[in-house]
Amino acid sequence: HTVLRLQPEVHALRAETASADAELATGAAASELQRQRQLLESEKLKMASMKRMFESQLSASQAAQDAEKRLRAELSHARTEQQLNAAEAQRASLQRARERAELPNMELEHVGAQEGASSPGDSVVLGEAPGSVPGGAQHNASGSTTGSAPNTARGEGRRVWERESAAAEAKVAEEVASLRAQLRSISAKSVEQLAELQTRLSAESGERQRLRGAYEQSEAELRELTEAYSLVWDELQQQRGALQAATAQLEAMKLHVESKHTNVDIILTPRGSSSDSSMGSNTSLRTSVGYPTQSTR
Repeated sequence: HTVLRLQPEVHALRAETASADAELATGAAASELQRQRQLLESEKLKMASMKRMFESQLSASQAAQDAEKRLRAELSHARTEQQLNAAEAQRASLQRARERAELPNMELEHVGAQEGASSPGDSVVLGEAPGSVPGGAQHNASGSTTGSAPNTARGEGRRVWERESAAAEAKVAEEVASLRAQLRSISAKSVEQLAELQTRLSAESGERQRLRGAYEQSEAELRELTEAYSLVWDELQQQRGALQAATAQLEAMKLHVESKHTNVDIILTPRGSSSDSSMGSNTSLRTSVGYPTQSTR
């Protein structure tokens, strides 16, 4: 009987235990789910931050690429101008060297022509016939001599021209290298001066803005002070007018009081024993008070 009586209590206790376990499991699952949600939100925030960082880096990289392209274009343009200037300088130098080399050749050709023209005259001076063998041999010998002289002079002129051309090319190369170095130095100085100028301009702009703000503030303060001074001046003028009116009123009151005091002195004069004195006193009293006397009646 005791076992049968305790079985429902055992079943109820087991049901309560199962319910408690279910509640604990549900609470643990809910807390775990909340923790997972918090982790997910944290990861989302991290991803958003990384995305913003990546976008900023991408925009910075794009700006750097654009700046690099612009600088390369400017450098290519500068190099093209340098090459054109160098080619023009080299062409002018070669032209000058060619002209200097052609002058000795022209002089040697002129000398050879003069020698060729003078050699037949020598054979005529010797008095030999053109058809004789010795004279012919001598003429041929002199002809061969005079013919080889211009060739030698031309070869020497050619070698001189080649040497001068090589020297001119080396000089042109040196000039081009010097010109490039000067252009690089000028470009670097220009960049530095531009940066310094931009810094100075920004500083001057800030200083100008500050001075303009200070000037406007001073102008506003001056207007306020002018208005306050005008108000104070008007108030002083009003107070001055009121003071003058009060002074005039006080003077009038003073005169009135003095006149009253004189009348009181007349009234308080001692009376005589005779009726004439009383009549005189009454007359004076009426006069001081303002009553009409018999004469006035």
